[in-house]
Amino acid sequence: MEENKIFRWIWRISNLAVLVAMIAFFYLFYINEIKKKKPYLEEPSLREVITSVAEDPKGLEKWVLQDTYAVRVKEYTFLSLVSKNGEVQEMHYSAPRPYYGNSAKNILVINTKDNSSSWLFKGNNQLILRYSSEVAPNRIPYQVSMKETPPEFIYYQVVDHDTNGDKILSQDDKPNFAISDISGKNYKEIIKEIDRIITIKMIDSDTILLVYQKEGKGYTMKLDIKHQKVLSDEVIPKVSK
Repeated sequence: MEENKIFRWIWRISNLAVLVAMIAFFYLFYINEIKKKKPYLEEPSLREVITSVAEDPKGLEKWVLQDTYAVRVKEYTFLSLVSKNGEVQEMHYSAPRPYYGNSAKNILVINTKDNSSSWLFKGNNQLILRYSSEVAPNRIPYQVSMKETPPEFIYYQVVDHDTNGDKILSQDDKPNFAISDISGKNYKEIIKEIDRIITIKMIDSDTILLVYQKEGKGYTMKLDIKHQKVLSDEVIPKVSK
């Protein structure tokens, strides 16, 4: 009787081990198939360096083009040009899907209708901390949403010079806030050297509300995105005692 109990326990443990092994096998198989279909899930070290996009005679930059999905417009595709030289710190903002690599040095804009392409900047002397077409909808009173109102502009946070004196461009430097139309044309700086953006909201199809911090002070700005014109820019009042 005792031997039967021992046998049953051995049989159960053996079945459990087989089940665990099968689950592990199918999991690894699934992950391998996903990586084949979605190469962006691979480790950054496995990415191929692209050599035809920028002058780099000494081979120091190791340029990589990445699709961040930060811009969602039908007519154009935006790709980030990233330098893997190790001097540029990694990005630390959330993205719709896993994102590997460093902050962009330039942006390639591809017209999906005629297959033409152009660079946002003439050179790679800046650091693009973020760019996107997505903003928070303001539900009162216009019921604006990204589905109801397609984006007509792109906004950027771009570092163009060393603001903290450490002799490199990094996310520790203060970026400029800029906008362009959805093709990347008509790029215009709106605010220089901001501390951070608190929120961006659509007011209507032509206007956004930007709440930001600069030199330790909070501001609210209404911006006409169609004409790239600041409508008002006010300091947030202090709370009285």
